[in-house]
Amino acid sequence: MRSPSELRERLMRRHGKRLHVPIDLGPPQAKKVRLDWGGEDPAPQVPALATTRPDGDGESASAPAPSDAAGPSTAAMVQDDGPGCSSLTMVGTPMPEGVAEVPTGEKAPVERSSCTAAAPPSWEELMVMLKGHLQEWTMLEVVEVVTSGIRYMMRSREQLFERLKVAEAMRAYISQHPDGVDELCAQLEKVEAELASARTAVSDGAELLCRVEGEREAIWAEAGSLKKEKEALEGQINEAGQENFQLRREMEELRASLAAHKKESEDLWVGMAAQKGEMEASFTAQKKELEEEYQQQADEMYFFGYRCCMKKNGIMHDTPSFPSDEEDKAPGGPSS
Repeated sequence: MRSPSELRERLMRRHGKRLHVPIDLGPPQAKKVRLDWGGEDPAPQVPALATTRPDGDGESASAPAPSDAAGPSTAAMVQDDGPGCSSLTMVGTPMPEGVAEVPTGEKAPVERSSCTAAAPPSWEELMVMLKGHLQEWTMLEVVEVVTSGIRYMMRSREQLFERLKVAEAMRAYISQHPDGVDELCAQLEKVEAELASARTAVSDGAELLCRVEGEREAIWAEAGSLKKEKEALEGQINEAGQENFQLRREMEELRASLAAHKKESEDLWVGMAAQKGEMEASFTAQKKELEEEYQQQADEMYFFGYRCCMKKNGIMHDTPSFPSDEEDKAPGGPSS
């Protein structure tokens, strides 16, 4: 069974948002001091900052705090109570109207300390700060800083009293309800178990998400490589298509030239056949003429030889004589 101090710490950690009293914050704007004795000083507008409040897990949550309506405020450091890590915030204290603001070159950043106690600035620290800036600040600025420090200390004291009241009320409630303590412990353990399971699920989900991201990157890389391969294949297909088109065009040109050559050869064969017929006809005519000329020459030679023979034999007239039948019988005489 846990002690009441541990329960109080857990309750303070989990219900810090409800138990926290927001503090008005508003660092003064950086501007020079200008005393105008002829009229009233206008109330400067103070921007609202964000107060940090410890959550249940030790982290600080920011919440806007309204600025004080009475006038500007100065910044001071305050620490939230709690067993966890403490967070420092800028606490604004209201300033009276007509008082010049403290010139600061930059806004004080919100500091986050580790799990160490950070006490509010004491009188010694305030005096050290005043001594460090005594030559730079005017009397009005020094008075303003001292007034703001006193107001801050008073406000922090009131907040401490309020927190002590809350702690006393919690202690009285725990002492009056001992059975509720066990129930609260059981609920806290249950909530812690659920939180642990939720954290485990979140870590598992993160690991799964990382794995899915890795797989997605691998898929994207593979898709990129496939896209590049597809583009390369498309380029090869386009080149093959262009080569096929060029080969087809060359084939058509070859077919056209072959048809032209075939037509020319056919025309040549027709011309050669016509020339052959003409040559055969002329050869036949020449042969016939030569035969007739040869026959004429043979006849002339025959008649020339015949005349030569007649002249040699003294035959003057070319009278053919044919023997009769009686002359044929006379040389032999009549048969007895």
